Amino acid sequence: MIRKIFLLSRTFSSFLKHLPEEKIKSIIAFVLVSGMLFLNSCDAPRENPLDPNSPDNQLGTIDGNVQTFSLPYTPIKNVEVFWNPGDRLVYSDTSGNFTIPNIKTENGSLIFRKAGFHTDTVQIDWAGTRKVNKQVNLNQIPLLDSLFIYTEVINTISPISKMNSLVIQTKIIDVDNDIDTVFVLNDQQELAKAMDFNVASKYFQAVLTPEELNISDIEQSVGLEFDFRIRDVLGDIYFLQGGKVTRIIKDQVTGLQPANDQVVTSMPFNLTWNSFIAGYPFHYMVEIYTDDGSLLVKRGRDISAQTTTFAVDSIDSGSYYWVIWVIDDFNNKDRSLPASFSVQ
Repeated sequence: MIRKIFLLSRTFSSFLKHLPEEKIKSIIAFVLVSGMLFLNSCDAPRENPLDPNSPDNQLGTIDGNVQTFSLPYTPIKNVEVFWNPGDRLVYSDTSGNFTIPNIKTENGSLIFRKAGFHTDTVQIDWAGTRKVNKQVNLNQIPLLDSLFIYTEVINTISPISKMNSLVIQTKIIDVDNDIDTVFVLNDQQELAKAMDFNVASKYFQAVLTPEELNISDIEQSVGLEFDFRIRDVLGDIYFLQGGKVTRIIKDQVTGLQPANDQVVTSMPFNLTWNSFIAGYPFHYMVEIYTDDGSLLVKRGRDISAQTTTFAVDSIDSGSYYWVIWVIDDFNNKDRSLPASFSVQ
């Protein structure tokens, strides 16, 4: 075999001697290129880790889709999708789709962020594959729609005292409709109380006593700020900034007539009182109850601060008492002592 190769080499050399120099260069170049192509065509080991057919290739792709948590599911665009490890950041498109190509197939976390939505984290386990697909539904953060924080001062005769309370009412917008519990918070007063939900008004409400606020007088609540902690059915927690107490109305309306079981014999008749002097806007509200307090008979709302009378057109015979409220623009309230009367 070696002899044949030697003889072929001599024959090829003799052949080249009779050719022009330019022709020889062309033949040699052709032989070299042909040899390289031949070697490359061999089934040689693929050692390039970027070669998709290489057994050492550890790169993979994560793709998926981001939608709303609530029905009907709607794509969410411009969601930050962060891959860790690898520090790769992409954004979902208008259809909610995202793709993270050419990443090492190491187990890690996908973190989804967008303003107005709860940040979500999905753990990725490649499990020997090179492509992972994930469907993610982001929960929208609840929003505070309206808030009322006011005090109620109720003057009583038996015993003569003031019943003081702080009322907090709030309506919360939750697109996903998955609120489990709303707490009203004040860290300074060590307060964290679950609020009741009124199905009719759609308001969450808490009525707080001075004892619950760790104060001796309701007037000490002025300036206290109250925030909210919301827990949804999945156990996620959201914090919403609230508001503060603005005023306590401690003085009451006096001079109520009729009073002291005075008898009314003709209709209509007037309820009268002394003018209430305040350095802020307010209005009156009048309420008439049966003498045992079990039934509200009449109510007059939004009575001007400039008047001191309220006309009662008709009322059944019986025993009653009436009260008048002072209510400011923040809904802070003060109720007068009750005045009794009877109708014959």
